[in-house]
Amino acid sequence: MTRAWWKHTLIAESDRALVANGRYWFPRQDVRFHYLRESHTRSESPDLGPARYWHVIVDGELRADAAVSHPDPSPERAAIRGRVAFQHGVEIESA
Repeated sequence: MTRAWWKHTLIAESDRALVANGRYWFPRQDVRFHYLRESHTRSESPDLGPARYWHVIVDGELRADAAVSHPDPSPERAAIRGRVAFQHGVEIESA
């Protein structure tokens, strides 16, 4: 089981997370989106394609752009389509 935590709050939990590009990628249905708010930040990676970001919000505290997805990744990275990864201080625990 893989879990993502911020401020002692569980924001994602999955037994189907995968590791790619040094990050754990959670299926969208295993992410507690009520803790996320869409960000206006966008970026592009030659390897992963366009990126979409979310802020993580717990107890009124916002962690900017702490969740990311790549809705249309390159064919080599197609496995991350429909998945979300965390960064910027979100703790990942994998057992």
